[in-house]
Amino acid sequence: MTRYQSEFFNYDDVLSIPAGWIDTSWHNDICPSFEKDFGDVTFRLWCDYVNIEKREVGGKRFIVTKYLKQDDEFEFVGESDKLEEALNFVNKGDI
Repeated sequence: MTRYQSEFFNYDDVLSIPAGWIDTSWHNDICPSFEKDFGDVTFRLWCDYVNIEKREVGGKRFIVTKYLKQDDEFEFVGESDKLEEALNFVNKGDI
């Protein structure tokens, strides 16, 4: 069992996240999350529920944020209902 599955036992999907991402899911967050570091910049991928009624804040299913480690403040990067598109925000992101 992966961390997101144990932290979100009722999560309604099986996630296939590419290598290099760390499962940072925590049950007090609204949904599972994964992080990837690029030096001083960290990207976080939030993976909300498939079922829109289970989402606390609505919106798209996948949200990408980033932060500079010295600031520890997240910045919105992009959102999508498709995992591949969300990961492309990181690939194209201003690192």
